[in-house]
Amino acid sequence: MLQALNRALSLALERDPRTIVVGEDIEGPYGGAFGVTRDLSARFPGRVLNCPISEATIAGLAAGCALTGRPVVAELMFSDFTALAFDALANTWSKIPTMFGRHVQLPVLVRTPTGAGRGYGPTHSQSLQKHFIGLPNLSLYE
Repeated sequence: MLQALNRALSLALERDPRTIVVGEDIEGPYGGAFGVTRDLSARFPGRVLNCPISEATIAGLAAGCALTGRPVVAELMFSDFTALAFDALANTWSKIPTMFGRHVQLPVLVRTPTGAGRGYGPTHSQSLQKHFIGLPNLSLYE
């Protein structure tokens, strides 16, 4: 699965030179919590970017870049931390496409692992998907 995700991100970065990936510890050599972005920062310099440990900041950065037409993949280390980005996701991302009186594209995707069967405990193993179902203009894929 990790290799397939890495390949999918690689293809997205190859296909559109405007695309960026943002998240915590995603630059090489580490490549994120599970190594999904391993080697991508070396292959795509300046387009796979480490962010501060602040999911709200990552969500805000992603929305801002996407509003300028720059496709963004925002990686959060664990899906539990989407709660920290929920305000931006529910009150900004989901409403931007209609707030301007016309449809506005927001080319942004959040990629985050859920559970993973590794026993990371109560703050790293929740499934918060239900909180996103029904938000306007957001799609949930699992």
